[in-house]
Amino acid sequence: MIDDTTGLTIGLHLPLFDFGFGSPALTGRDLHDLLAVAERLNIREVAASDHIAFRVPWLDGLAALAFVAARLPGRRLVTAACLPTVRGPAVTAKTLAGISRLAGAPVWAGLAAGSSLRDLDIAGVPANERWVRFDDALGLLRASLCGEEPVAYHGKHYRLDDPLTPGPVPGTKLWVASWGSPAGVRRAVERGDGLLFSAYMADPDAMGRAVRLARRLRAERTGAAPDTGFGFAASTCFMHITEDAAVAERLTGTILADFLKVSPDDLRRRTLVGPPTHCAERLAAFARTGVQRLYVLPVGDPSEQLTRLQESVFPLAAASGMEVRW
Repeated sequence: MIDDTTGLTIGLHLPLFDFGFGSPALTGRDLHDLLAVAERLNIREVAASDHIAFRVPWLDGLAALAFVAARLPGRRLVTAACLPTVRGPAVTAKTLAGISRLAGAPVWAGLAAGSSLRDLDIAGVPANERWVRFDDALGLLRASLCGEEPVAYHGKHYRLDDPLTPGPVPGTKLWVASWGSPAGVRRAVERGDGLLFSAYMADPDAMGRAVRLARRLRAERTGAAPDTGFGFAASTCFMHITEDAAVAERLTGTILADFLKVSPDDLRRRTLVGPPTHCAERLAAFARTGVQRLYVLPVGDPSEQLTRLQESVFPLAAASGMEVRW
């Protein structure tokens, strides 16, 4: 059995949107073909992000994870991150429990309050209430998903008089998503089972500071070893492995920078875009932060990119003494 506490585990972050570079997985056939590649490479973890409204077409992340559960049962499925204040926490809990049962494996639910005003407006959630509602939603989700049996929950904004049934597969975890702010780290330590970063929004230096703070707060809170029962992961790590410097520059300098509203210089530090040597260096930088798992989002042909990662980047990482695996 692989020890998940050492090295860096790489998972697949599903490309569920179209921003004009390559073939997005926006149909069942596309997603089926992508998961065939994941099966061939023995990728063990699959993540999907969440929006209701967005400026480009977006395939629903939880629906996609249900598809993954049917196509590749037994994989660890991850929401990166799900929005319970937008979807409603009871509906979110019911969906996550259902996905875990379809997969036959516990879901690791990365959860966020929602940063899109359009999503919040559609759901009728006042933007200035999203954090207090999020904290309340975390309580309902933990009551429904994380005990030996689901229990009722009575909060300020949300309540369940009767537990949701059937419950999830045991081992389901709640990870609090944060860009690395002290408030976000504290919320993750106090309310979650782990801390989930967005790779394109928090560079390795910021992640490292947040991981160190979380470990200190965790030790103060529990008296246990800092990482006992608590994990660190980063999602949405855009990846395009290429020896063509012009292609890499166009992707980070124009396409991704415009799409993500992040500076090209920051993206060069936060993505796996460029030749294999650069990508191996970036993996090492993520590993040094204390992050234990990284979910890569292939840009372009997913089959080609995932295969290149395994065949050209993993060996370079291993040669440098780094343990990296699917």
